[in-house]
Amino acid sequence: MGSEGGHPFHGVGLFVRQGLVARTLAQDEVFYDAQRKTERFPGPRLERAWLEWSFEHAQTGETVVVLGTHLSPFVGFWGIRDLQVRKLGLRVAALPSDALVLLGGDLNAGPYYAVDVWQDAAGEDVGGFWRNASALPLLAHYGGLVDARVLSNPPSDLAEGQAVPVGGGPAHKERPYGVEGFCQDHTSTWTATDCNSLSFANYGGDELPSRMDHLFLRDGQGSARVVDGGLAYTEPDAALGCELSDHYAPWVRLTLGGHPPVLD
Repeated sequence: MGSEGGHPFHGVGLFVRQGLVARTLAQDEVFYDAQRKTERFPGPRLERAWLEWSFEHAQTGETVVVLGTHLSPFVGFWGIRDLQVRKLGLRVAALPSDALVLLGGDLNAGPYYAVDVWQDAAGEDVGGFWRNASALPLLAHYGGLVDARVLSNPPSDLAEGQAVPVGGGPAHKERPYGVEGFCQDHTSTWTATDCNSLSFANYGGDELPSRMDHLFLRDGQGSARVVDGGLAYTEPDAALGCELSDHYAPWVRLTLGGHPPVLD
């Protein structure tokens, strides 16, 4: 969760079950060259980065590389995100070709938006959604990555995106997407959505919903199999009375080298 030379805390962490690691090969924290200046100052002096952990898989001997990141937010900063995913994708491309690469995180960019311009809760136009969607194909192109969740449980980006009532505006601040009961039928795809009570409290009506949290895979040896996947943490926590995060969490379960998945 950071490094001695970087941030001890910056919201990104990697956790690997001890029994899967025969030996650690490397751990690193790498900062993006492209940063939003306001996050450094007057913000919390935050710099966006990725964490990287490569290890020898205890059961197969394969090299596994796990990367986690959180790219700069807000649709208007698509240019910064494009530079960030280019650097990250080139890093993945430089990893050993036979390594299994797992990359996840909040990329603040979805693969599909029904409209390019959205009216936020204050009645202001917010544009650039279609340009924002470039981040994912750029990352996939540079890194040779595939969307791991799509391999097991194809999300309905197109159908869900077109179901959002267009126009936006103040009504979307009063209830998610301005329609009573809308969220009952639209919870299987988006990770960032006003249907999440924390997201609605913070950003209600300001952006289109999207699948902006992702899990990518590069399988050099062809030994991995994605078994299933979906969304986690979609229900409020009983003790907290709200969700654990303002985003839902994509997850996949996979096998490596024919070994069964860990079910717990």
